[in-house]
Amino acid sequence: MTDTNTEHRPNATSDASQKPLSGFDGLVHRLGADKALGLVERLGGTTIRVPVGLQQRPLEQFAKTVGNMHLAKLLVQHYGGTSLYLSSRTAARKLLRNRSICLAVENGVAQGRSIGSIVTGIALEYALSDRQVWVILGTAPSD
Repeated sequence: MTDTNTEHRPNATSDASQKPLSGFDGLVHRLGADKALGLVERLGGTTIRVPVGLQQRPLEQFAKTVGNMHLAKLLVQHYGGTSLYLSSRTAARKLLRNRSICLAVENGVAQGRSIGSIVTGIALEYALSDRQVWVILGTAPSD
């Protein structure tokens, strides 16, 4: 699965105690899931050069590329001066789906449901096999 990537990320952590966030995870963390997915919907599978600073003309041109000025300013703030690879829409959607699945399992376990029934329900909801759900959870059962 191809994922977003950045090179020379000056602001790659949200604070000094965290490991660097990269790829689509970094975009989601910094922009929110909706904005990150919207950006990937518009430009997925491409590399964009993020300008440094907020000079009017380069920022206006960049805003046209990414879709709006607010998003352009956020990207400059977090990724200014870098080349940012945006994963394909499929890869980004799969990552968000997998996060939702993991969260659904955590919530189900917290409610006292059995892991087997949770996995079966998720498999039906997402049109996946039980085994695919187990693989997403990182605990595929042996045959």
